[in-house]
Amino acid sequence: MKKPLLLALSLLAMNLAAQDTLYYDADFVALKSGKEATYMKIIKCAADNPVKCSESTFLLSNKQIISNWRYSDYPQKIYHGRCNRWSYSGVMSYEITYENGKKQGQEKSFYPGGSLMRQINWDQDTLVKAALFYEDGSPKPIRFKEDLESNAVQIEPSFPGGVFAMYMYLGRAINYPEEMKENGITGTLEMTFVVDTDGKLVDFNVLKTPHPAATKVLTQALKGMPKWHPGIVNGQPVRVRYTLPFNFKLE
Repeated sequence: MKKPLLLALSLLAMNLAAQDTLYYDADFVALKSGKEATYMKIIKCAADNPVKCSESTFLLSNKQIISNWRYSDYPQKIYHGRCNRWSYSGVMSYEITYENGKKQGQEKSFYPGGSLMRQINWDQDTLVKAALFYEDGSPKPIRFKEDLESNAVQIEPSFPGGVFAMYMYLGRAINYPEEMKENGITGTLEMTFVVDTDGKLVDFNVLKTPHPAATKVLTQALKGMPKWHPGIVNGQPVRVRYTLPFNFKLE
C-alpha cells in the first residue's frame, strides 16, 4: 500500500497550485521566452479554485519583485487581499487591501525613500478618512482631488537606472541659483509631474518652493531629462502623476 500512497502524495503536491510564467520586454510587450526579457510575471492559482490567483511581477536584472496582486476571480480581475508594489530598488511604494473587488481598510503610498506619503481608510469602497504627509512625516494639506485618487499601476514609472540615478542626474544638471546663494536661501522644493505613456515628463505643478529661482532650475532640469519607463497597467502604458521632493542645501 506504500507505493499508491506515495504516488497520491506526489500528485497532490503537483496540483496544489497551477502556475504560469510569462516574459516581457522593457515596454511590457509579451515575449516567447525569457532570453531577452526585462520582466517576468508569475501567476499562481489555487488547485481547489482555479480563478483564485496571485500575480507577481519581477525585474529580472536584479530579481526584484515589483508588484504582487491577489484576485478572488483572476479572469474578471477582481482584487482580493493585500496587494503591493515596490520600486526597482526594493522599497515598498504602495499597499492596499481589497475584499472581493472593494477597497477595505488602509491604502498607503510611500515616497521613494520609504516614508509615508498618503494614507486612506476605506470601508467597502467608501472613503472614511484621508491624510497626506511631507517626506519628513509632517502633515500636508490636501490640495487636489487626484491626491486621493488611486489607480492600480502595476509597474511604477521610473527613471532609467532608478531613483539614485535620477538624483545623480539632477545633481549634475542643476546649478545652485546665485540669488539663493547670496541670500543663504535653502529648503525643499516639492513638484508633481505626469510621466506620459511615452515616458516624457509633462504637466508640471509646484506644491512648495523655497524660491522662484529654485523652481526654474529644477523645471528646466526635469524637462531636459531622458525619457522614463512609463507606468504599466494590465500590460499597457498609462499616464501616472509623480511627486518629487528636491532639497536645495548650501554646503
